[in-house]
Amino acid sequence: MANIKIYLKNFLQSIKRFYPKNHTSNTKYKLEKNQIYPQGKSFFLKSLENEILNTFKKHSFNLNKNISSIGTCFAEEFALFLYNSKFRYEIFEKNRFMFQSNWGRVYTPKNLQQIIKYSILKDFEIFTANGKKGFFDPVRDYSCGYYNSKDELIKNIKIHRKISKQVFLNTEFLFITLGQTEGWIDKKNNFMWGTAPVSMDNFYGDRKDFELKDFSINEISEDLNFSLETLKQFNNKIKIFLTLSPVPSHSTFGEKNVIVSSSVGKAKLRVIIDQAVKNFSDVEYFPSYENVILDNSNFQVDNRHVKTLKKYEIFKVFDQI
Repeated sequence: MANIKIYLKNFLQSIKRFYPKNHTSNTKYKLEKNQIYPQGKSFFLKSLENEILNTFKKHSFNLNKNISSIGTCFAEEFALFLYNSKFRYEIFEKNRFMFQSNWGRVYTPKNLQQIIKYSILKDFEIFTANGKKGFFDPVRDYSCGYYNSKDELIKNIKIHRKISKQVFLNTEFLFITLGQTEGWIDKKNNFMWGTAPVSMDNFYGDRKDFELKDFSINEISEDLNFSLETLKQFNNKIKIFLTLSPVPSHSTFGEKNVIVSSSVGKAKLRVIIDQAVKNFSDVEYFPSYENVILDNSNFQVDNRHVKTLKKYEIFKVFDQI
């Protein structure tokens, strides 16, 4: 009987969340509407929508301007949206994710920093690797392609870097999606791999050539600040929107549970993004992360307190002790 009551209560809370009475609860603090947590699913989403539209308005954002997207999964989805829309969007280098240049997925701020370096600065060395499928650029994601010879790969890398430089130079609005904090350092050549070096045979041996790195808040901040400063110096008309991918890490090579380690990584990235927005002009935040993660059916109508059934699911683990 107790369980039936819990399920009924949970059902009623779900109904209320879709049909809230008020946009916000009553307050005595004389705050603006956007300063009070919104009730219900529709009011929650509307609050985020208004936040985005106000930010776009402040920067005269227009989808007919030169727009670029780089980063992890949300960057890919945004690039695909631009490609399939009626708006001005041109792809300058063939790639599977419809980015303007063939960056591949860019997982960490260190990966982004390296791309900014090799695109804009002149002192970033060309690295090559020969894996199970052929020669490839280890600085980028595997999706960027394999080649039959080292010379063919180097020729492609040089072309790519020129295209990437032009994209960053001409972009008016750049959307950067950060996703992870874990990656692999090439110990011999001192660079960050574009993804885990799983295509290398020796990776499954003693891994003596590679070092697993989970970047600290200070290291993430240093890498992101370098990228933002360099972009703004190189292109004085650029406006940058930072966003955080809501997609969790697929796996971790560390010792923690992947769910826990992914959550820690997202928290670090979100803090650094907030600091960057405060410290840089023409750098804003696009709340895709909150739109996905906090639009949560486990919340009651106020979008803050946890439903009874979920609390029951959390604490029933103690029954197994």
